[in-house]
Amino acid sequence: MNVMSVINPRSGLFDYEIPNHDGGFVTELAGRLRSSQDTWFASGLEKRCEVLRSWGAAIERNTPAILEALSIDTGRRFMAQVEITNTLERIAFWTERTPQIMAGIKQGTSKLVPSVKYRYHLVPYPVVGVISQQYALLSGFAVTSASYPQGGSAAIALSSW
Repeated sequence: MNVMSVINPRSGLFDYEIPNHDGGFVTELAGRLRSSQDTWFASGLEKRCEVLRSWGAAIERNTPAILEALSIDTGRRFMAQVEITNTLERIAFWTERTPQIMAGIKQGTSKLVPSVKYRYHLVPYPVVGVISQQYALLSGFAVTSASYPQGGSAAIALSSW
C-alpha cells in the first residue's frame, strides 16, 4: 500500500504517514456500506437521530483532543474551533429538523392542475460519497452529508488530498 507523508504546516517537518488508498479500497468500502444500508434504513428515523446525536456527544466530549489534532494538522487553531462548532451545529440541526421534514411529506393535489394527485415515495441513496477539503473534513462531512444518514443513506467521507 502506498502512503502519503504529512508535513506539519507550522514547522514544515515530517509529521506522520497516512494510507493512500486506491480505487479498489474505496469500492470495497462503499460495497460494505451499501450492504449494511438496508439495516441502517430499517432501524428507523429516531434510531438514526440517536446515533448521530451520540456522534455529536462524542465530538463534544473529545473537543480538546480533536481541536489539538485539527490545529496541528491544519496549522489553523481558530478555524479548527469553527470546524468543531460547525459540525456540532449541523448534527443538532439535522437531528432536530429531519423528523419535522419527514412528517411534513404527504400526498396531495396539485394547486396548478387540480386533477393531478401526487404522493411521495422516499427511497434513500444506498451510499453517498462526500469529498471534503483537506482542512475541513469533519465539518465538510457534517455540513454536506449529515442529512443523508438521517434519510437512511450510508455515507462515506473522503478528503480532497
